[in-house]
Amino acid sequence: MPATVIEACVSIYRDDATDEMYESLLSEAMDEIRRLQRVTSYVSGVPVRPASLEAMPPYIPRATGSVGESGFRADGEAAIYVLPQNIARLPSRRDFDAAEMQAFDSFLSRSDGAFSGYLASQSEARAALLHRGDARSSLLASATACEVFLDDFLKHLLWEQLASPEGCLAMFVEKSAITTVLTRTRKELGPLIGGNWNDHTQRDLGDWQACVARLRHRTIHGGYVPTLDEARAALDASDRLRDHAAGVLVRRLKKFPRTALMLIGSRALEARGQLTKAVRCEIESGGAEQWGERFVRWRKCLAGLVERELEPFSPDQRDAYLIGIVTGRGRLEFVRHHRESGLAANAELLARSQSIEHLEDLAAAMPDGGEPISIAVHDDVPTRLTEDWVAEHRRLPLCGVMANGADFY
Repeated sequence: MPATVIEACVSIYRDDATDEMYESLLSEAMDEIRRLQRVTSYVSGVPVRPASLEAMPPYIPRATGSVGESGFRADGEAAIYVLPQNIARLPSRRDFDAAEMQAFDSFLSRSDGAFSGYLASQSEARAALLHRGDARSSLLASATACEVFLDDFLKHLLWEQLASPEGCLAMFVEKSAITTVLTRTRKELGPLIGGNWNDHTQRDLGDWQACVARLRHRTIHGGYVPTLDEARAALDASDRLRDHAAGVLVRRLKKFPRTALMLIGSRALEARGQLTKAVRCEIESGGAEQWGERFVRWRKCLAGLVERELEPFSPDQRDAYLIGIVTGRGRLEFVRHHRESGLAANAELLARSQSIEHLEDLAAAMPDGGEPISIAVHDDVPTRLTEDWVAEHRRLPLCGVMANGADFY
């Protein structure tokens, strides 16, 4: 396995060297090594993984000596310099307890669900900082985590309040431009859930702007290189942003129990003594996986609406599937479904086929009161759209997005 061996030499102009001095000299040596690596990469065109103290072994050979007229003379044998923070990060096996296994299964089942982007970015920010010493990547990941968190928080609250994706579009697009996360946070969260969401007066929001958002702007647009301390502060600010949201949310558990379960979790709510009647009802319903999937589709639908608002798109119905939907005895409707864009529209048949006749027979035998079923028609049957394209959940079963199941509006 390829390995890199680093040998560095520094000068000490005093006899009583201390561990603190060695630590400072080692940091300076690492800075110089990274500078040499960057220049080498510029010349060779080959990307280089920067060296860092965080990626070093916990034990480093160290030797001291004196330089005189006869050259370098070692003071003795090599000693070991210990990086205690790296010892603490050595991998070790730890089995999950029952509660952790439950949390593991929960996260596994909603790997793309609410707050998953926040958790992924937070994990990357910590890994970049603790294991690679990469302050820039860590800070940018923390900035991403903050914005993704605030957006998911707002969207989940809107979804649980039974807002339709179409009804939320104006919050995200204004004058043919996407609104900023800061604007949405200031304007929308207060009326929706209460609490202080003004970054000028709320400390955690203010630190998000000062320690994360503005540094991200300087880093991306000005080439600024953040320090490790700044990366640590950004990570701390992103944690406190989540804690602020959770603190506001626990005062609205009756209105937003699902958001509380997704963000805080049942065990944390129980530990706080805040497993309210509304929260218990959601837990006992056993429907978390289903409504978690509905939220993901709701969020995706809103993203599609935003995209089409900025760049209008209308599918050609010839590129859309023809779907027959049986809603009850003798009730058969036809819909064109453009899967790539998530759009659908009611359609009128301009011809018949054997598949259509089979669908009509099925509809005639279908009992009333059951769930709608949808069947793809593979025959090339011409149709005429009877309405403009709308989001697919408004016309097709199994595509539901609304928290209460009222999708056909």
